[in-house]
Amino acid sequence: MAANDFLNDKRFIVWLDLEMTGLNINTTEAGKRDDEIVEIGVIVTDG
Repeated sequence: MAANDFLNDKRFIVWLDLEMTGLNINTTEAGKRDDEIVEIGVIVTDG
């Protein structure tokens, strides 16, 4: 899902928090480390 799937000209992100911890997100690209993200908090507001 991309940001523009839920954002439009009247919606925007007012806060975004990414916390890097221990959860491995499997990437399909060979030779690259998996991303490690556990917590993503986003507030989207209608403006």
